[in-house]
Amino acid sequence: MRVAVETLKPLPFYKCWYLFQESDQSTVDDLRKSLNREFQLAKRSSHLKLMAGGFEYLPRFKLKDYILENDLVIIGSHREDPQQAASEAVKSAQDDKQRAKDEKKRVKEDKKRAKEDKKHAKEVKRRAKEDEKQAKEQKRIEKKRKRAADDENKSVEAKKARPVKESGKLTKTQKRNARKRAARSRQREEEQATELEETVEDEAPVPEPVRKQEQEEQIAPPQRLLKQNKNKKANFLKEMGKKTRSHFHFEEEQQDYYDEEEQYTPEQDNAYGSAVVTSVEADETYTGEKRDYDSLPVVSFSGPFPVESDRLAIKMLEMTASYTPEISDWKEVKVLSFDQAQGVLTVEFLPGFLLTEHRGKFTLRDNNQAEEDEDEEPAEEVLEDQTKQLSQFDVADMRRL
Repeated sequence: MRVAVETLKPLPFYKCWYLFQESDQSTVDDLRKSLNREFQLAKRSSHLKLMAGGFEYLPRFKLKDYILENDLVIIGSHREDPQQAASEAVKSAQDDKQRAKDEKKRVKEDKKRAKEDKKHAKEVKRRAKEDEKQAKEQKRIEKKRKRAADDENKSVEAKKARPVKESGKLTKTQKRNARKRAARSRQREEEQATELEETVEDEAPVPEPVRKQEQEEQIAPPQRLLKQNKNKKANFLKEMGKKTRSHFHFEEEQQDYYDEEEQYTPEQDNAYGSAVVTSVEADETYTGEKRDYDSLPVVSFSGPFPVESDRLAIKMLEMTASYTPEISDWKEVKVLSFDQAQGVLTVEFLPGFLLTEHRGKFTLRDNNQAEEDEDEEPAEEVLEDQTKQLSQFDVADMRRL
């Protein structure tokens, strides 16, 4: 039997006539095996399939009356090409990945659309609230305008209905204001008279040294500057006006403040030493000996170091009652401990140099106490705890007694 043979990819290409010796028992499988042996198309004949017109010949059927003479037999392969299978697998994976990506994008867009819808609904609600609030505000303004118009009409009507006062009569308020003006006028006249008397007294002859010192004491800043000084006590200008001024005059024969033989030095004003800037003196109850602290051996945090039980004279940086940092005068203390690693010195203040509580402008006091002490200077109270920890930044100078 002669048949026309044509192969399909991926098999080797053949297109020819093939002569097959058939018998009555020959099957399609026998023809397939014979073609595979002849053309070496596959490792096994079962991997091949015979087709005609797009339809496959089943291997178990006999050739007689199944495949006729001069029929076209197309040989295909049951097994797929590895490269083609791989490419198809890659393409399928890419398609799956793209579908997943598109699905994810769709979900994201849905969420975004839902979020925008929610935001739009919230904006609509907010606008509705604003419109309602604006309507209420407009209503309130109209109501207020109406009330103001009514009050103005009532006032006009009341003025029209008010009886006319007789000329020459004053109301209680006008009489009270007149009394106040008269009192202020009398006070100004008294102050001018007092200033005139003081001017006459100042023109009296006074010895030159005394006049010079008196002028220095009488020099005071202008009232404008005193009012601008915020560190002064409240109502201090009124208190200055209440205090009486006194003037002392000496005869020319009286001895001068200092003998010519005695040389005056600023340290004589402070019996307990001197400082760069000083406002804190020793206690008034101090009866100890007067020392020359500047001549004593120096002690510092960098050496020579203070020792426990030492008695020292120190100058500290303190906050005054006017809330300004100043260097204090010499104070005598006893060393309790000294931590050289941390630079902390613990001391106890000795009698005559005890720590006091400074009260200033911003000190909190009780209402009753504030009313009682309004005209008095703030008093300094001795603290119960006389121990204090000092660092090198708190101590300006330190000497060993």
